[in-house]
Parts: sequence; C-alpha cells; structure tokens
Amino acid sequence: MRKAELLWAEPSRLAVVRVGLSVFVSRTSDMAGFPPGRSFAQAACDATLKAGGRPVDMMYFAAREGKPSDYCRRRVSDCDVYVGVIGFRYGSLVLGEPKPISYTELEFEEAARAGKPRLLFLLDENAPIPRALVDVDGRPIEQFRTRTRSSGIVSTFSTPDGLEAAVLHALNELEADTPLDLDPVGRSTAALAGPRRPWMVPAVGLVVDRPELVNALVDRLLSDGGDWVGVTTGVEGAGGFGKTTLTAMACSRDEVRRRYPGGLVWVTAGEKAAGAELAGLVNDACEVLTGTRPSTSDPLVAGARLAEALDTRPSTLLVLDDVWSASQLTPFLIGGSSCRRLVTTRNRGLLPRGASSVVVDAMTQEQATLTLQLGLNSLAPTVLGRLTALTGRWPVLLGLVNAAIGDRIVDGASPDQAAGWVAERLAADGPTALDVTDEQTRHRAVAATLAVSLDRLTPGERELYQLLAVFPEDTDIPTDVLTLLWQSTGHLKSGDAEAARERLVRLRLVIGSWVGDRPAIRQHDVIRDYLRRQLNPAELAAAHRQLLTAARTLISGRSESAPDAWWDLPPTADYFWRHLPWHLHEADNYDDLVRLLQDLRWLAAKAQVLGTVVPVEADLALADTPVIGALRRAVAQNAHLLTPLEPGNGLGSTLASRLGPVGVLEPAVTSFVAALRRPYLASRRRLPDLPAASTRRVLSGHNC
Repeated sequence: MRKAELLWAEPSRLAVVRVGLSVFVSRTSDMAGFPPGRSFAQAACDATLKAGGRPVDMMYFAAREGKPSDYCRRRVSDCDVYVGVIGFRYGSLVLGEPKPISYTELEFEEAARAGKPRLLFLLDENAPIPRALVDVDGRPIEQFRTRTRSSGIVSTFSTPDGLEAAVLHALNELEADTPLDLDPVGRSTAALAGPRRPWMVPAVGLVVDRPELVNALVDRLLSDGGDWVGVTTGVEGAGGFGKTTLTAMACSRDEVRRRYPGGLVWVTAGEKAAGAELAGLVNDACEVLTGTRPSTSDPLVAGARLAEALDTRPSTLLVLDDVWSASQLTPFLIGGSSCRRLVTTRNRGLLPRGASSVVVDAMTQEQATLTLQLGLNSLAPTVLGRLTALTGRWPVLLGLVNAAIGDRIVDGASPDQAAGWVAERLAADGPTALDVTDEQTRHRAVAATLAVSLDRLTPGERELYQLLAVFPEDTDIPTDVLTLLWQSTGHLKSGDAEAARERLVRLRLVIGSWVGDRPAIRQHDVIRDYLRRQLNPAELAAAHRQLLTAARTLISGRSESAPDAWWDLPPTADYFWRHLPWHLHEADNYDDLVRLLQDLRWLAAKAQVLGTVVPVEADLALADTPVIGALRRAVAQNAHLLTPLEPGNGLGSTLASRLGPVGVLEPAVTSFVAALRRPYLASRRRLPDLPAASTRRVLSGHNC
C-alpha cells in the first residue's frame, strides 16, 4: 500500500502529498543557467519537490576522489526515477570510455541498465534560446535526442513553468501506477510497518553551496550530545543571510535522513505567531506525525499533545524556522526525549543556555562572486569586487543583483555592461560599501538594490508590486488572489496576472511557490518589510480596503442590502477564509471586524470549511467587546465539540446548544438559529454537560 506522507506544511495549512521518490535530474550545465532568474534545472527540481520527491541534481555534488563517471553511475542507480532535461548541447565527454559519450547520455544508459523509470523532457525546437546554447556540431545531440524519443515517457517544453508542469504531471502519473513504500531514509523498498515518517524540507532552488556552514550544521545534527542545535545570524534582528536555505541544504543530506528515522517536521513561526495561531502551528505538527489534528487553541496544551507524539517515536528532527521570541519556542520544548530541535532565529539571545550555534552572516568573497554569476558568463574581476562591496555580500541582495544583470543581458547588453550599469545605480542610490551590522545602511542598500529591479517594471507594474505590502508574512499568495487585487487597479487585463507573477519571480522580487494545484508567490521578510515602509499607515490601510472591496465580488448571492455576508464565500476561497479578519483589522475597519466576529454564521462557516475552530479563536483575539470576550471563553470551553459534522448544519446546531445559555450571547444565538437550514436538532432543555464558568478548556483524548 502506498504511504501518504507530508512533505511541506505552511503555517496555516497542511498539504498532504506522497513522498519518497528519489529523482535523478540529468541535464547539461546550460540547463542550470538558462533562462536567467529561474532555470530549467531549477524548474525540474521544483516539480520533484512538489510531487513529494527528493531531487538529486549534479549541482549539489561535491568534488571527491575516484572516477566521476563511476560516481554518476552510482548516484543514478541509487535513485528511484531518472528525469532527463535535454536541450541542444551534448555536454562534456566522459574520459576513459570505450566510445565517445557525454555524461548526460551515460546517465541515460545507466538508468536503462538499472531498470529505472525514465522520464524524458526535450526542449522544443522552436523555443527562443541564445545561439550559445546550441552546439556548433549538432550531430551528437541530435542523435541523442532521436534516441530518447523511443525510450520512456517523452514530452517537450519551452518555458520553465511548462517544464515544471510536465515533470510534475509525469511523476504523479508514474507514482499513481507504481505503489511506493519507503525505508528509513526515504528510499523505495518493501513495505515497512511503523509510524508516519515525514521529511518536510522546503525547496531551495539553485544556490551557491556554503560548505563551511552546511558541514558544521550537519556535524551538529549527527552528534549524539545535546537535544538542541541553534542556527542564528551574526547580526541580531537581521534577515536575508540564508538561515533557512542553509538549514534546508543540511537537512537534505542523506546522512541526516538516516540519523532521524522518526522523520523531520518543519514549522515556520514568523514574527506575529502567538496564542491560537501559535497553537495552530503546533497542531499542524501533531497532525503530520499522527494523522490526527488536536482541536485546542492553547499553545501549551497543543505542546503537550505534540510531546505525546514525539515520546512514542524514534529519533525525530523538529525544525523551528524564523522564531522571534522565547514564548514561541515554549510549546515545542515539552517532552520529546529522543527529539532534536533545530532553531533558526534572528535573536541570538533566544536560544536556551548550552545550545550549540552555527553563526550565519555575510558570504565569503568567493561565494558572493559565484552567486553574482549564477547562470551568467564570467564577469570582470573589477566589477565583481565593486558589486560585492556594494551588497555587503548579503545573500538576499546578491540574488536580486544577479537577476537584474541577467534581465539586462536579455535586452542585448554584454555581461560586463549589464553588471557595470547595475553597479553604477547601486553606488548612486545606496551606501558606497554596505556594513551589514548597521541597520540604517542595510535599509538604504535594500532600497537601492530593489530600485535597480523596479526600473524594469512599468509604472503600472510597480503599483501592482507595491500592493503586495498588504499580505501577511510567511504566507503563500495564490495567483487567483493576486489577480483579484491587481485587476482592481485597472492596470491588469484579464489573464495577465500569471505573466506579471512570472516577471516578478524572474526578477527575484518575489519567491515562486505553489498552493494546491495553482502557482503562487511568497515574499522574503526583508523585501516585505521594505514594501511596508514605502507606505504610510493611511496608505497601507487603504490598500487593505482595496483588497477587501475586490474580495466582496466572491460572495455568493451578494446584494446591495447584504454586501458583507462573508460566510457565503465559496469553500475554494481558502486564502480569505484564513486571512479575512486580519485584513479587516489592518484596514482599520474595526466596526466591520466586530460585526463579522460577533456573527455566528461566520464562526460556524469558517470552522466547517477549515475543519477546526482553532483559527476562529485566533480571529477573536483581534477585537474586544463584551460579546467577543464571551465568545472567546465559550468557544475555548467547547472547542472539543465544535468540529465539522454531517449533515452540514450539524455544527451550527451544536454551536447554538452550547452558546445559547450564555446570557450576553443570547441575541447572537437567536439571530443565528433563525438562519439555520432546516431541519436541525435542537435541545429542548438545558444540556447537563455545559461547562462551569470556571472551566477554561476541556482536554480530549486524556484519561484521568
């Protein structure tokens, strides 16, 4: 039987996918550098991760002793699936072989010899590519492309997004036809009994290795001593140094997977996570490990349930990413004697005493130079030295500069011309040399670096980009939500949102991501902070109101007499079910927020759609009235009963029976009951198990 596992969990939702396929991505080096911004190789790796697999790509292979060809053969043989991304270059020839053969074709043959499924993706002959990416002598590559067309599953592509979709579809189809079982390191093998084994490592894309940091972190993760590993930046409060990327790279290593047979659970906290929202993150982790989601909104109670799950498992790695305060750590510190915690934080004083730390700060000169040249031809040493000084070797800025140079090369500039122009702009608008320990110069550097990329946008596109300031941190924003907001400006035609999204991703102004079956974006904290600084409070509130006005068009059966019946949103409007009250709060629409939170139709509909009442409790913390205060207490006391029921109005009748006896809530309950769909069950007498006034919460699943 195929195992359902969890590969990735965003803070507010779990995405259940199948995990375990180890996928060898075979390609020539040009596929890792083109197109600039997001290469074909990166698209194939992203698709593998979204399908729940683990990409094995040559860009992650370190130098080692022995014949490179033997190492390639071994890595192909160790994988479950071969994916070939074939362009119009044959690639480097393998030395010492009896016949001339490239590494790419050698890997193709080894996959056939080892009996691996082969998925082939050929760059379309009409795809617009630079002539430098086509072999002068095209006979070897054409013979190889002809050979691949008669082997395995073959598809063509012309864009990174098209390749990603094709690889994702092929992997899903392959896995649907091939039952998969996993061994303790995630490889295909005979079925194993035992607990779920998630391995929730986010994709990192094409990055420059930082071996001195990755190896130091891996050594700490493999050591037997201590329960903690701390990862912190060398500058307190600074972001953008690559803590998350470093952690993901270390956790992707095979030796780390073998060290933790209980799996890896990844939790992203963020600056604002507290109360019921924090409890939701802990509940997410519980569901990953056990398949059952606690219904509590108390972080410490949720932490106790997580401890129960950890105490029954073999050694497990718990990654706590982007932690801002000690209170966010507390629920994750309970129990789990065989659990290792790995924390990434900007606050060096947050880690428990005795925790070992890996300090992450600016890149080395060599690493910064490689990052600036990713996917590009070599740049002149003088301009490279100038750019590394201007960026302070800060990874988030280096990535933006790399994308800006690549975009100008597409316009026809030479690499050195493009790099020189970018350097002149940075010198004119930012600090002459960035000191990453100084907050003010960091802000100036971010503004100057973003200005170089923003110059590539039209005034209308810049307005669309600025509107991204309304979205919460650490949140994937689906394209349909972007479309709704952007079309409200009048600067975007129907159907153009995806093109605008791709342009922002290519310029590295946003991070490409995926939600369900749709593309999305996510913002880096440093860049989101910059966007919010560009708007004064009144302008930011107005932008939130603009999004709310656009969202009202989604309400089913909306009329002028009832424009804000948010409980009639379609179930597919997942983003607004989760974040609508926050947007009302940020828009300074306090009266509208209070009306929404005091209307039990919203409470019941949200709990029904999301499957839990915990997010409702987080909403109720956004406002304070006597009715909302009573609702907070009553919902907390009865949370163990307020779960989705069949028929659909079952939750509503339960809600009415539990809240009706609370005097201050009687008008709200009366109005709610009048709107309940008939028939429904109602209690004729006061229920005997109503909580006492002193009860704070009922803990389900415990024996006294």
